[in-house]
Amino acid sequence: MFQKILFVFFYIILFASCNREVLPTASSKCELPFGQGNLVNTLSDEDSMYRQPCFNPRDRNEFVYHFEDNKERNFQLVKYNLKTQQKSVLYQSKVHKIAGRPSWSKNGWIAFTRTTGMADHIFIIKDNGDSLRQFTDYPLNIYLTWNSNGSALFWRHSPDLSRNYFFKKDLYAPQTDTILRHDDINRGFSFHNDISSKDELFCFTYIDNDYDFYISKVEEFPRNARKLKSLEDYTRNNPFYFLASASSAYLSKRVFISYLGDGIFELDTEKDKLIRIYKTPECVKYLHISCSPDDRFLLAEREDARLEYDANNVPTGNWIRKSSICLIDTYTLKETIINLK
Repeated sequence: MFQKILFVFFYIILFASCNREVLPTASSKCELPFGQGNLVNTLSDEDSMYRQPCFNPRDRNEFVYHFEDNKERNFQLVKYNLKTQQKSVLYQSKVHKIAGRPSWSKNGWIAFTRTTGMADHIFIIKDNGDSLRQFTDYPLNIYLTWNSNGSALFWRHSPDLSRNYFFKKDLYAPQTDTILRHDDINRGFSFHNDISSKDELFCFTYIDNDYDFYISKVEEFPRNARKLKSLEDYTRNNPFYFLASASSAYLSKRVFISYLGDGIFELDTEKDKLIRIYKTPECVKYLHISCSPDDRFLLAEREDARLEYDANNVPTGNWIRKSSICLIDTYTLKETIINLK
């Protein structure tokens, strides 16, 4: 119940901070909770949720996503082809959901974090559904990303709130390498990790007594990390709010960032210039964005919120979330919600 109240409070904060710039905006029929009966005090999900998309790095027509059937308690990792509209279930469970965005490598492996409520072990599976295996030795792993050729996986490991690690493991190596740890100068922080096709790591970390976003050649991180000054206004105001509410997609020279309450931004990594390209309506947020291999399209988990009404058309106090997957053209900024039913 406490967690649900926090989510509702978070949505109300988004209403109060909505920016009114004239920008492309997702279509939505918002139902604001103010003055409509009972106080909104619970939050629940629709029976079917389509979540956490990730493009195939070799084919912009394919992606994977997490399907949650909350009524039947059936959770799946599904591959989908935009051209043929064909779906293939790669993994399914009656117990384990998927935490965070999966990562699909160029050599055909898909990594995902399995969870029963907290981030658990990372598993990898071939993109044809074969060779499922556990990849991590310890639970509590998230923010995972392959390097450009798919030979190694990087991720954040956090056994508790006071200890953070940034790990690397080669695809066929038995040992795990530690890049950052909680008692070093970076305090082990590495969040929103994404590695480009040029093997540059984009992440939120701690350097010189400040939390900021940095870019670095992955093999030179953190010693040669370059701070992205264009993001300082966001991280300075409340670094941990930004940390908890951002999602990134990094392919070549551009990073796309979804920031709850403000929309979708495009960051030119060479010029260190940030531009907001898409506005977020009051009751919509974008999560777990992914960029196509040609930088043309974004996939995003789109979460809409609506109030539940009783038979007398009075709000019950329950806010219902609906998650779908949308495709955004980065040239025209046209949004299409993909029908995955």
